[in-house]
Amino acid sequence: MAASTPAARRASANGCSFARADANLRALNNHNPIIAALDVPDAARALALAEQLAPAVGAFKIGKELFVAEGPDIVRRVRDTGASVFLDLKFHDIPNTVAKAVASAARLDVQMLTVHASGGTEMLRAAQAAADEGDPPPSSSASPCSPVWTKPTSPKSASKKTPLNKSNTSPPSPPPPD
Repeated sequence: MAASTPAARRASANGCSFARADANLRALNNHNPIIAALDVPDAARALALAEQLAPAVGAFKIGKELFVAEGPDIVRRVRDTGASVFLDLKFHDIPNTVAKAVASAARLDVQMLTVHASGGTEMLRAAQAAADEGDPPPSSSASPCSPVWTKPTSPKSASKKTPLNKSNTSPPSPPPPD
């Protein structure tokens, strides 16, 4: 079967297969493609929203606001309801750090997460290996095909990075919200 999306065509041209990712997504959603965002500031609101929407959705997205406010326990609590979780923390760092974060997310039993593709091939390979086995990969044996869902940064947000130096001791401003 020919790849139908631009991402699938690129992956196919690089010798990758989306079969595993497609199977994971089908299992994740039980054939329901709707993922509801739990973009609320606390667990009480998130769990109430999840209870209300559970019959109509395939999974719930937990993003940075809720995860930072409530920690890994919110993932456990949503998973304890039987719902699937998409952990949208947009991992982007050195390969070892991303691998350890992905392994931690896997231990939380999330079904999907985001990794910024702009982190490079080695970072994506490390994320894939961590998702598959919980360990960072040996660089030469890892596949460039990632079962971890990726979301590249936009050129607009990437251009706003400000390095720290002696005259600029404050961290860079965060990019505007999507």
